[in-house]
Amino acid sequence: MFQGYNIYRAPAPEGVAPALGDASWVKIENATDPSLPTAPRATTISDKIRQYFVAQDAPEDSGSFAWYVVPAGAEIGGEREEGKPCEPVVADVGPPPVSLNLQIETPHGELLNTNDEFYIGVRVANVEGLFSANVRFEYDSTLVEFVETVPFYTDYIPVDHLNFLTPPLFVGGDVGDVGDGYRQVGFNATQRAGVDDPQTGEGMLGYVKFRAIAAGINDSCFRFPATTTFVYLWGGTYGVPVGAPELGGPVLVNIAD
Repeated sequence: MFQGYNIYRAPAPEGVAPALGDASWVKIENATDPSLPTAPRATTISDKIRQYFVAQDAPEDSGSFAWYVVPAGAEIGGEREEGKPCEPVVADVGPPPVSLNLQIETPHGELLNTNDEFYIGVRVANVEGLFSANVRFEYDSTLVEFVETVPFYTDYIPVDHLNFLTPPLFVGGDVGDVGDGYRQVGFNATQRAGVDDPQTGEGMLGYVKFRAIAAGINDSCFRFPATTTFVYLWGGTYGVPVGAPELGGPVLVNIAD
């Protein structure tokens, strides 16, 4: 009985897929249950309704890869029956994009009370050779007020909220109105020359402390500017950027009296 589809992947040097049956092909496992096909059939849906099969694959390495899909049948003796495979397709996989995201730092979350003080952290990910960062974001000044920017802090649990750059020169503050009740806050974090090599990977670039000042809810209480002006990531060579980051979505805040 048809149970879904299995998907196989293999490196494809110079854009050429290996022959089917080559040992380089590996099955893309089902993330929920490896015993199921990569993209299982929704067996609770009537056979008279068109079904859609969805699977995602994200190779850890960059390069050229090939994929093929094969119908998957019942599992017999620990092996799942398979039908005729399709022709392989080849595509290039690049490194994941550099990204910046805003997040409310623990121990707080999106549910707050008036007069609560809390931190918004700015996280960079998938960056290579980062030496300096200029970041700005906007906040709803009718609900929260700016207190201070800091490179790192320790909360009362206590948990150390450290900085990705070690140790950074740091400057930041509120930089003014942007309209519709929003203000903008920004900071620069720059690694001290000669202390360490530029950083690769992911981590927090800085923290901004806010205070909840009024009850209300806004699903875009914190957001990056519509334009990336003043949002820059720089490499170890002066004046050379490491790439324009993808900016994450807004952060919701719900403040009670």
